[in-house]
Amino acid sequence: FYLISLSNRNLFLDLSGFQCLSDCLHSKEPNIVLEVLYCTEDLIYDLNTQILLDVLSRLIRLNILKMFEEQFAYYESIVSKTSIENEIYKKIEFIIETIIHK
Repeated sequence: FYLISLSNRNLFLDLSGFQCLSDCLHSKEPNIVLEVLYCTEDLIYDLNTQILLDVLSRLIRLNILKMFEEQFAYYESIVSKTSIENEIYKKIEFIIETIIHK
C-alpha cells in the first residue's frame, strides 16, 4: 500500500496499522518482513522522498526504533545470509539510520 494522503497515513496508524506491521515483522518469513519494510518506508516518506516528520514522530512514540533494532540484531546474527536476508538487513539498517538522523 502507498498512502499519499497524510490524513490516511495517520488513520492507518490510528486503526492499529502499526501493530499489524509489527506483528508481520516478527514473523521471520523473509518475504513478509521485506514487505513490512517497504510499507514502513511508504509511511515515512512522501512522493519526493522527504521524511514526513509527523508520521515518523508517531512511529517513534510507538517504539519503532526498538522494534527495528531487535530485528537488526536478529539479521546481523545470521552468519550465512541468503540474498533476501541480506536485503532485509540493509533495509533495516537504512530505516534505523533514517529514524536516528531525522
